[in-house]
Amino acid sequence: MRAIHDLSGLIKYAGREPWKTRLEGCLEEHFGPAADELDVDFDERLDIVGPHWEGPLWGCAFEDLIGREFDGENLADDYLKRRGWNEKASVKAYIKALRQTPMSLYEVSDIVPGKSMRLRDLLQGGEPVTVEERSASSSLHDWDRIATRLIVGRSGAVISGALLAFSPDGSEQLIDGFTKIGAQPDPDFDFDVTDRAVLLRHSAPVITSTWLLDAAGVMGPALPDLVNSDGDDILFHRLVFPLPK
Repeated sequence: MRAIHDLSGLIKYAGREPWKTRLEGCLEEHFGPAADELDVDFDERLDIVGPHWEGPLWGCAFEDLIGREFDGENLADDYLKRRGWNEKASVKAYIKALRQTPMSLYEVSDIVPGKSMRLRDLLQGGEPVTVEERSASSSLHDWDRIATRLIVGRSGAVISGALLAFSPDGSEQLIDGFTKIGAQPDPDFDFDVTDRAVLLRHSAPVITSTWLLDAAGVMGPALPDLVNSDGDDILFHRLVFPLPK
């Protein structure tokens, strides 16, 4: 079963300055590019992808903030230093793990519904990891692709609260983009993009933006024009036939 930890204290703490402003900037990085591409605001984005995605999408940006540093300052470190005495040991360990764990894209297999599943990292590589997971393992299917954070601890592996399910087209777009960015050094970035681990730590906003465009249907293949042998548009008709009792 996925370890469920109460992060309400950390979330409340993130509402204080300077973390409030930094969280707002993080949210804009995650949602802004897709909003510009779709020419919609936040509420309209939720209308397109479904309002039930509001929580996971916010969680993606918040978990990204937990792992970021701002001039040597980090939300998780600051919170645990000032409020850690009020948290259980398991919650403190989970927050520390989130701080160190980047988001990535995984292929799901070997699902045991309500119990576990195996995840293979499609961006970083490595051996598949079996994850204890009740909820997602009951709704996902073998070979589905999801974006989340895989946290490996002493008692096993779990996934974080933010999870985005990708379509095959969307996941291939993400893999292709990640590979192209990391193919050679780029002076426009202030980090080594050729180091996959480093690049992955900076890729959470790209993952969210790609998912939003994927969920909005922007990345799917274009529908072909349907014409007859004379080149005229095909017209569809609906015929209804009465059936005897």
